[in-house]
Amino acid sequence: MTYNLVEIQKRQESTDKFVQKVGKTLWHYTSFPALDGILRKKEIWFGSATNVNDAKEVIGFIDNLKQNIENGLTQNNIKPKCDVDKIFKEIYDRTSQKHLFMFCLSQALDDAAQWDRYADYGRGVAIEFNTEALHNLLYYHGMIIGEQYYTQETRDHELYKLLSSYISTGILEGFSNLDGFIDNLALCAHIHKHPTFTVEKEIRIAPYFVTDNDSHIEYKTFNIIKEFYILDLQKVLDTVSHGSADNWSLDNYVPRILKNDYTPGFFAKHFLKDLNITLTEAKRMHIDLPATRLATQLYDNLVNAQGLGDDGTQALIKLWWK
Repeated sequence: MTYNLVEIQKRQESTDKFVQKVGKTLWHYTSFPALDGILRKKEIWFGSATNVNDAKEVIGFIDNLKQNIENGLTQNNIKPKCDVDKIFKEIYDRTSQKHLFMFCLSQALDDAAQWDRYADYGRGVAIEFNTEALHNLLYYHGMIIGEQYYTQETRDHELYKLLSSYISTGILEGFSNLDGFIDNLALCAHIHKHPTFTVEKEIRIAPYFVTDNDSHIEYKTFNIIKEFYILDLQKVLDTVSHGSADNWSLDNYVPRILKNDYTPGFFAKHFLKDLNITLTEAKRMHIDLPATRLATQLYDNLVNAQGLGDDGTQALIKLWWK
């Protein structure tokens, strides 16, 4: 993707303005397990706005808007041109169906409240982000980054004026239909928080609204933390292969597995055929071979259920390694 000089200059001006406004550095408070996931996977997960710590964050803005609309109609003795309750039912319903995913940062370093709320009760970390680099990255990916507004008062908001005018006159200026207005309103509601959270000085990154069936949504649970010790498998192989456990398969197949090499020396599907012949003959001879029976079950899974018959026999490890 290429950009002309005008676009580059426009981006830089936007970035410079944002850095001047919020500062050169932003911080993300989180736990050590979350930091570990970010570094290992080189990914940042956007959390759902439905999981914010203020349950009234979105609804509070809309509730205030509805109250101000109704008060304005009463005080000015205006007869609405449309059903106010029906409009707000549509707003509440549509907003609840819209999912905003976001990544939260703060202008505040070493803020006690955020250490407690988001960083494992002070046992976590605050990750430093370079504001300029971050803004430049997001600019070209169509993502929104901006400050939170610590008020849910809507009387001076442009959306209040537009909706008041629509209810009074039946004309919605600036939008082709009510759906577009509601989408804009839902986004505005997400960037307004209760004044009690002012100390957080929050900056939010939000990509876009998504729906329930979006394939990019994944779920994690955080109620259990397990401790793992990760073995160096090459060192394990070196140790075992110099002892009494050394064998031909260990020396020849394991190095391939560690290199993710499953090219066949002997096809898994042919090995399964031989195992089935062995069991058939064992049955005829009234011989019980439990280990062979188990091996047959495993290779049957690999070949027929997983469709990996053209891999080498070492591919059996794939039943456990994903």
